[in-house]
Amino acid sequence: CPPFYRVATVDVAQIEPRQLLAPQAVTEHVKASGAELPYDDGRFSLVVSNMALDFMPTSALAEVWRILTPEGRMVANLHHPSLIPEDIDKLVANHRVRGRRRDVLAFWHYMKTHNFLFSDQDNIRKRFSENGFHVERLEEVDYKEDKWWEVDVVKESNRQK
Repeated sequence: CPPFYRVATVDVAQIEPRQLLAPQAVTEHVKASGAELPYDDGRFSLVVSNMALDFMPTSALAEVWRILTPEGRMVANLHHPSLIPEDIDKLVANHRVRGRRRDVLAFWHYMKTHNFLFSDQDNIRKRFSENGFHVERLEEVDYKEDKWWEVDVVKESNRQK
């Protein structure tokens, strides 16, 4: 029998129970923003963020710190700035691009102009450190035509937020 665990998912979208892929777990989904998580302090021992944390307000890290147990961990995958083409301004201005491709380009343009993505590994270490985390592993992953950062952090329990 696999070990028992609970999974809670948070997204700004409403997710249907059939879409939650955790058949061995008791799963709950909450529609919420990462800026204000609807959980008690110290409720979770592990938080996983997959390609989402870089779109959240900076207060999201403080919220993760708050809901983690002492010595709790977070695993995060973060977008790499190479995601955004260097000629994004030109691509967005091209009115021949339509449909989903145009929506994606517009989103990338928004991310670039609002500095959502972490610029480099030093920037990642600094942001996590400022929010009470110790970075245990930070790795740039290069797979086919895509790049991202994998980050494993632990909550520094001797630090108050």
